[in-house]
Amino acid sequence: MKYIFLLSLLLLTSPIMAQDYPSSEKDAVYLATLKAVLDYKMNDTENIKQLDKLRKDEKFNQKLQEMLEDLDNKKRSSRKDKRVYELLIRAGKNVYNVLD
Repeated sequence: MKYIFLLSLLLLTSPIMAQDYPSSEKDAVYLATLKAVLDYKMNDTENIKQLDKLRKDEKFNQKLQEMLEDLDNKKRSSRKDKRVYELLIRAGKNVYNVLD
């Protein structure tokens, strides 16, 4: 329920958000949009069974943790961090533009 509210709020305020935020904050807007849509879609009835299966899969969870250890939130100096960040921003921007 809270995801539906958040997504509705995001959709209603998206024209305002696009105009009001300076370019330095647009990355945050795109990341927030991406997260809200991902959270919403992860609760989709078609996806929930597969996601529950993955959550119980120890091999997948271990591999995912190993991949996340390669990232560093304190700095984006590594090449991998920069690429992941750019991919997330681009995906968030694309989703934002589709929903706007």
